[in-house]
Amino acid sequence: MWLASGNNQIMSGFMVSPEQYNDTDLHFFVSWTADGFNATGCMDTDCQGFVGSTPPASVSPGSTVTPTSVYHGNQTEYTVTILQVAGNWSLIVDPSGENETVGYLPGSLFTGLASNATVVGWGGNAQSSSGAGPPMGSGHGPDEGDGVAA
Repeated sequence: MWLASGNNQIMSGFMVSPEQYNDTDLHFFVSWTADGFNATGCMDTDCQGFVGSTPPASVSPGSTVTPTSVYHGNQTEYTVTILQVAGNWSLIVDPSGENETVGYLPGSLFTGLASNATVVGWGGNAQSSSGAGPPMGSGHGPDEGDGVAA
């Protein structure tokens, strides 16, 4: 999911990125920028900005996410919410049926997102170093039904 206003952007969700995390596991991520990634912003907690919850949530930026869905097996569902609270952008994840506030990005990091977002989006992206687009999820389409498509 992502929110934007001008060059200000917040993105959060789940990704597999060997380049970022040095493994092929599923990770929760958050990234932000106040200027289109020209001089500000970063991924997870690689720079100042994101403020984690106290006590820490069971999911945090950069953490491995388990369990994950199993092909023809148990299916897992997670919800990510980005919500403006008291001028800050809170990240809320639902890893086990209960909403957990993961932390927040202070509104003071942003100009355009200081008061509201003008664009909200949902979706996914798949890429590989070879240039060929790998399949997302299980790689199977929705016509194959529950427990197969992701």
